Amino acid sequence: MAKFGVSPHLISIVADLSRELPDQLRYWRLLDAILATLPADMAVLMALQTDTTEGQTLKPLAIDGLDNVLLQQAFVVDQHPRLALWLQSKEPIFFPAESPLANPFQHFLKDGDRRTGPRDSLGIALHVGAKPWGLLCINTRQAETLNTIEHGELMSFIHFIESAIAVLQQNKQLRSTLDLQRGLNAALQQKSSRVRLLGTSPALLRVKEEIAIIAGSELTILLQGEHGVGKSLVARTIHSTSTRSEQPFISLDSADFEPENMYGEWFGCAHAKGPTVQSGLFQLAERGSVFIREVATLPQDVQVQLEQILKSGRIQPLDSDQSRPLNVRLIAATRCNLQQAVSRGEFRPELYRLLMLYPLPVPPLRDRPEDIPLLTAYFLEQQRRRLALPSLDVDIDARQLLQHYAWPGNIRELEQLLSRATRQAIVEQGREKDLLIKVSQLSIRFAELPRASQRAIAHLPDQINLKDTVDDFQRQLINVRLSQRNGNLAATARDLGLNRSNFYRLLQRLDIK
Repeated sequence: MAKFGVSPHLISIVADLSRELPDQLRYWRLLDAILATLPADMAVLMALQTDTTEGQTLKPLAIDGLDNVLLQQAFVVDQHPRLALWLQSKEPIFFPAESPLANPFQHFLKDGDRRTGPRDSLGIALHVGAKPWGLLCINTRQAETLNTIEHGELMSFIHFIESAIAVLQQNKQLRSTLDLQRGLNAALQQKSSRVRLLGTSPALLRVKEEIAIIAGSELTILLQGEHGVGKSLVARTIHSTSTRSEQPFISLDSADFEPENMYGEWFGCAHAKGPTVQSGLFQLAERGSVFIREVATLPQDVQVQLEQILKSGRIQPLDSDQSRPLNVRLIAATRCNLQQAVSRGEFRPELYRLLMLYPLPVPPLRDRPEDIPLLTAYFLEQQRRRLALPSLDVDIDARQLLQHYAWPGNIRELEQLLSRATRQAIVEQGREKDLLIKVSQLSIRFAELPRASQRAIAHLPDQINLKDTVDDFQRQLINVRLSQRNGNLAATARDLGLNRSNFYRLLQRLDIK
């Protein structure tokens, strides 16, 4: 019987458990240690997945001696007799090269190795917490090698591997729990009471009227609007004026979560031992409201669960075979065309239908110019208090410029622009005096204004300097002519009355490519 001692590689795996490493790298290092210990020249470490439509599948996590395309494969257990036998057995199972049962990895051997023919193989089912976790499959060209390993030592080695994987799983669960707690803390720290929608424009008044109608209902709301229009504030207003106002308001942004962890963090997950369930953010919002900032980007499994919540008022945690009642109001938001996302197969048609029962458009800032002075005063007062300034305001010319700008970034852009302008004013004027933001500190380019607005404010004395204005005009004119001439530089130069060498230098100076 072949024997083997404790590999130095295995000792390094123990040391790795206390280090910050990506999970994928841990699995590859674990497989390296296995190959350094067992007499094999090919190995696959596979994780069992039970929540697929095909039934039980095995997904490769780390490989050696095989084509990397194998990492993109998922093996349906029922379609591979060897895998099924290995997975069901509590003992390692050896298959000689001449076995009639097909080796599922034979076609994934690298080109040079494939000519050497079939190989002996050994399959080992791995368990974590008495539950199947996956498989370790090893092959070798050397006949009568894998079946001569001393059984007791092999079993001890397997238990070591299972213990290492168990620690990896616990660390992963701990990180997920910490991420969930951070998300919960951030969500609960957000103020959900005494929110106000600032403005008296007709466009905003229509939104306020809609909120007054729907706030007392239990309707699911879909807020539609561009980036930065204030959809989050509208969602908070709906919650704070509803019968749920004293209960939690939890705001979720899919960009803050890893796609593979999102389901468990949002909807909870069952513990490996016992019937208890770790609550997700949705359960923590019980009797309150959940706001999803961009519903168009949600993974498919999350979309399916949202459908179930909206249809039945029940939630099914990860790894649980039972659903549980849930009482939350869902407010979703998007800046995308969900109907197009449905057509592309990126968004579930039934979820789209459920969300579109009550769509509420949130207008862009350019459609509510009457509100710009009030919003400006609000953001300036925030800056004044934050920076402990004696006084902060914008002069008359700067107010005109703010009023005529189109605000593609909407309210968020207005807030950020005023924040930058305040810092610039402090640099130029100092902190001790009454600060007055001028046109030159607003960082709005004259060419970015609509033509009608350019004419309306051309008289401003503190406008952007003449060189910038001329450059912007030249840049705009050249781009129009280039478009008309399909990018033909010589023809464009002739249209503009310039010789080609001067025209090319002008393109370089204006950074037109």
